[in-house]
Amino acid sequence: MLRLNIQSAKKMKGANKRGTPSLLETLYSLLVVTLLAVALTSSAHAGSLHIGDKATNFTLKSLSGPNQKLSEQRGKVIVLSFWASWCGSCQPHLKLLDTLVKEHANKGMELWVVSLDEKQKKTLKAARKMRLNATILLDQQQDISEQYLVDELPTTVIIDRDGIMRFVHVDFSANDEKRYKNELLRIATE
Repeated sequence: MLRLNIQSAKKMKGANKRGTPSLLETLYSLLVVTLLAVALTSSAHAGSLHIGDKATNFTLKSLSGPNQKLSEQRGKVIVLSFWASWCGSCQPHLKLLDTLVKEHANKGMELWVVSLDEKQKKTLKAARKMRLNATILLDQQQDISEQYLVDELPTTVIIDRDGIMRFVHVDFSANDEKRYKNELLRIATE
């Protein structure tokens, strides 16, 4: 616990004759206040995604019908990607992931795509157009995306066979392909 001992301005070294703090003391006080604000903000975000943490379990309805539960996938590598039909960079991202995951499917790797669309029809239409070989999940209330702190699309979390988050990626560019290839190859062969 951080404890501060703030003395009155009159007792502070360097106070002028009127008892007001000097410029240096004022700057010091501002620094202390800033550091406190940063510390409090950091603790408010303590629930952020951390590589090496266990992935938060969830159950979601799949587009094909049955519910899917993450904790029942132990022994598989799950590439969990959050997207929406209106996301421009999501489609090339998902096509790349689909291709890469197919290369490792025989090693127990699956692509799970979590749609943040509020309407199932939009998800269905976009999924048919992309022809993904993936489990497409519906997060219409965006509860799971909140648990995974998704604030930008696409967001991808690569989860190992023990349910541990090994890689987290936010956004996508064509330059990311090599990194994904290396990470998926590494985790597939463990």
